[in-house]
Amino acid sequence: MGAQAPRPGDPADEEAWARWFIARRRSEEPGKRDYYLGWGPADTPVEEIVLVPGARWRVEEAIKLAKSACGLADYEVRSFHGWYRHITLAQLAAAFLAGCDAATARESGPLASTRFGQPPPTAADGGQRGGRS
Repeated sequence: MGAQAPRPGDPADEEAWARWFIARRRSEEPGKRDYYLGWGPADTPVEEIVLVPGARWRVEEAIKLAKSACGLADYEVRSFHGWYRHITLAQLAAAFLAGCDAATARESGPLASTRFGQPPPTAADGGQRGGRS
């Protein structure tokens, strides 16, 4: 590392980082399991480690909503600069809508939120937003 001392939590400092093997049982299908490999600070609490695999689905849902509500996937590539501007503005619009959605959920409860213009879930939907299953 040269003249500098190693920083706490530096990925180059292998002793400060650990690897995990996470097995997650599906509640709807107890016989099936999903497996994940993790790597991060060694002092990470187990409660935080088990939340990481579930974050993947929230990220995928956010990208899907940004594609449908903000036109993230609706561009014709003619130049890098045009593509970059389109993607940046679409992501900014998605962040704005997510912020509005979070504010509505805080004020009126999560079921009052429209999730980027989709209707709130109903009992007929099985509690899924916008009728998705």
